[in-house]
Amino acid sequence: MALWFGNDNDHPEREQCRAVFEQHATVVAMLPEGLINPDSRAKLRQAAGLL
Repeated sequence: MALWFGNDNDHPEREQCRAVFEQHATVVAMLPEGLINPDSRAKLRQAAGLL
């Protein structure tokens, strides 16, 4: 899990990161069970708008 510190205004690259993640959200749904722990999988799915 990545932790981001600081204000989003100080890090404009974060918006680009979010946009790319959103474009590829369907890949998150294809991750096989057991590849990552269930909590991390749920957080990724939530961030991708799949929950």
